[in-house]
Amino acid sequence: MRHGNAFFSVAMAFISKSVLWFSMLSLVHCGLSAAQHKSYLRLSEQGSSFVPVDIIVQTLISLLTAMWATLGVAGEFREVRATAQLENKTFETAANCPNFYTFPRHKDKLVKDLLVYE
Repeated sequence: MRHGNAFFSVAMAFISKSVLWFSMLSLVHCGLSAAQHKSYLRLSEQGSSFVPVDIIVQTLISLLTAMWATLGVAGEFREVRATAQLENKTFETAANCPNFYTFPRHKDKLVKDLLVYE
């Protein structure tokens, strides 16, 4: 979405945020509707435990709309290049694994002296 018009980008951000909020509210509504349907089935002692198709369709549409709106809110994507960060580093610093460092500790000698009975 590279447009020179600043108004267009502000308007798209506002529209994306509005659609995101609407889709999130719709997802909450789907959850409440499913819970209400489950309690209705429990009270009416019906054996079916399936959620109605309209709730499933609304959930899928709301989820897809939320994913689309999230892309609009996030803005433009940038290229991820690991080589740009690693080109100034040597192999020793790039392959550095600090999990294997061991440092001499003076407490170890004290504990060994206390545990050894001579």
